[in-house]
Amino acid sequence: MLGVLVLLLIVAQRDRGPVVDGRPLEEWVQDLLVTADPERRAAAQTAVTQLGTNAIPWLRISVRHTDPIWKQPLLSTVNKVPGIDRQDLLRWVNLYERSEIRAGGAAGLAALGEAAAPAIPDLVESLGDREHLVWNNSLATLRGLGSLPLREITNRLGQADGGHRTRMLHVLRNMKSDAAAAPALVGIIEAKQGSDEAAAAAAALSTMGHRAAPAVMRLVANERYELRVVGFDVLQRLMPAEHGLW
Repeated sequence: MLGVLVLLLIVAQRDRGPVVDGRPLEEWVQDLLVTADPERRAAAQTAVTQLGTNAIPWLRISVRHTDPIWKQPLLSTVNKVPGIDRQDLLRWVNLYERSEIRAGGAAGLAALGEAAAPAIPDLVESLGDREHLVWNNSLATLRGLGSLPLREITNRLGQADGGHRTRMLHVLRNMKSDAAAAPALVGIIEAKQGSDEAAAAAAALSTMGHRAAPAVMRLVANERYELRVVGFDVLQRLMPAEHGLW
């Protein structure tokens, strides 16, 4: 019985990623977390950069990491076997908390810069994670990708709510320097006027500064009264009277 359980646990142990200088990627990315020791980040950054895009498949899996449904029943069974300490067993199967594994995946993707673009869907989904450590690292990674997450976020706004939507809008606001998201947001407002998604799009649009004004003028000039009202409201917030622009 014990031999069978040990064999199952060996199978259950996760892939910890490609190895660089004797350490698996899972260990390296822990040194990139916002809570990690700053002195170790440079070496971790070098290790992830060395792997380049070869690291992306494992990092994407890590961002989505959850325990398999059979793992807890297996651990519960092992817990009944005399002579095995459950805490030692847990540390062997998972060296890090699940949230640390997911956050490490996001931090590793940040180290790759724009090369991490294939993982944008995973990062956007991760903004809805219940753990602050996870969504905070995903948020930082997406902000570093500039306007690349635009399409994924605008396509997903209607499916998100609460803190998830708020963080998605935060990423859009980070694009305000070039207002790249403005036309897409106007399109959402036009297509889904009156919906929660349209309201979220208008909120994001209103933070993008005067460069978004040409896109907003589409709403102001629209033949539908409701859209003109939204357009004027957004335009007023873009160009406040106290700045002499309204």
